[in-house]
Amino acid sequence: MRLYNLVVETFEVVCEIEPATRPDLTKVRHQIGVLSTIATRFLIPDNHIGRATVSSIAVAHEATQMGCQAVACINARDRNLLGFRRDLLTAAAYGVEEFLFVYGDRPETGRRSDDLTVRSMIEMARDFADEQTMPIRIGVSCGLGAVPAWKQ
Repeated sequence: MRLYNLVVETFEVVCEIEPATRPDLTKVRHQIGVLSTIATRFLIPDNHIGRATVSSIAVAHEATQMGCQAVACINARDRNLLGFRRDLLTAAAYGVEEFLFVYGDRPETGRRSDDLTVRSMIEMARDFADEQTMPIRIGVSCGLGAVPAWKQ
């Protein structure tokens, strides 16, 4: 129990949820319920490994309704400009404020959308947050090496 207390008091433990591929959130709720005793936050993937899943924003909202903090992952692969604006509006309506923007894996079906990049998503999300006067927290990932200035 001592190690557990050290981890909980010192580190933030982020658990990634296996997203629902059907319109039933029972398994997602179960994962959140079981892991909420150790997790400080949940990462909600977006169309995990190129498969269609329930919206990461909707699942992040579900996690917050269960009393947990959540980060909605949004990938550029599946978004056009209009779709991303819709996602920002949905996030604002649900009170989802934390995001991880990624480029995304190769999709199993269909083609990658070329409308957005992680960089353009960051700029659009910041502009949207300023217009709506809502708090927003954006994370990105990058390869090992110097972090590009636009990702800072």
